[in-house]
Amino acid sequence: MKQELYYVHLAVIPVRAEPRDPAEIVTQLLFGELLEVLEEKEQWRKIRCLHDGYEGWTDEKLFKPFKGNKKQSHRLYANTLTINTPTGPQTIIKGANLHKIKGNTIEIGEDEYAILGTHTQNWKENLETIAMSYLNAPYLWGGRSIFGVDCSGFTQIVFAFKNIDLPRDAYQQAEEGKMIELGNQKPMDLAFFINSKGKVIHVGICLEDSKIIHAYGKIRIDKLDEKGIWVADMNKYSHTFSHIRRIS
Repeated sequence: MKQELYYVHLAVIPVRAEPRDPAEIVTQLLFGELLEVLEEKEQWRKIRCLHDGYEGWTDEKLFKPFKGNKKQSHRLYANTLTINTPTGPQTIIKGANLHKIKGNTIEIGEDEYAILGTHTQNWKENLETIAMSYLNAPYLWGGRSIFGVDCSGFTQIVFAFKNIDLPRDAYQQAEEGKMIELGNQKPMDLAFFINSKGKVIHVGICLEDSKIIHAYGKIRIDKLDEKGIWVADMNKYSHTFSHIRRIS
């Protein structure tokens, strides 16, 4: 039986732990990202995100049927982009999956969206530049956008710009790639941090000079050492160091 796919046609949508509006947001999906439906309950649909296998509930009105090549993926580098939709102009945001750009048109399967105004897409931006472009984005549990992002949502969406599909949660990402010793890290290696029980609860992206960019109140840059993340303006360690992994 052929897998029936759908795509998000709005800028960003919530995926919840339960089929009700007050339920916890466990993740978000951005424009153009693909999903499949697993279960139905009134207007709610239990979905599986195609890029990471994450499951949760979202409203049936927030996505549309997708027909086309699911392998195409080009992420939006600009903070925002306005497109024309059947119901009028719509703004999409950084990280959106544009699938295919043909002239001044975004093609998502058989659907087309005209780009309004001028648009320059730099496909060659490196991951460090992309990560830095999220600086000062506010922390939001379950978030994956410039308007709110959590630690693993940040690392996941940054690597998505190079078509690297990381798992959704920090403890899952901690199993990806290969182990690197502290002191041998390079920019874009992932550093992981644990709680008092030894469980991975936080992740950040290594930068030059033993610095790390991560989500702590907001996307910020702090110092990384053998103890963890030193937050100078708070005069404390925010997280306890566990290990570093390199994603290839």
